[in-house]
Amino acid sequence: MEGLAAAALVIAILTYFEMNKLRKRVDRQQAQMEKICRETGRADLLEPDFPEGVLDRARQLKEEGNAAEAVKLLRQAGDLDLAEARQYLDKL
Repeated sequence: MEGLAAAALVIAILTYFEMNKLRKRVDRQQAQMEKICRETGRADLLEPDFPEGVLDRARQLKEEGNAAEAVKLLRQAGDLDLAEARQYLDKL
């Protein structure tokens, strides 16, 4: 039983390190893509593509003083993390 627990622990650690390595690779590729978009004058491609009406609703929520709901809406609709959604809301 101890051998099984040790094997599971080793697998979990190896999986963690592999996922961390992949996450770093994705981050590097994202940075390269952003650089290419800016250099080619297509920075518009870096903006999230929201469904129709989402930005209007987010602006409305912000104006009503409900920024938390606006951030939540942007996160869900644009697949953004919390910091990205807050930054996007600030630009609206």
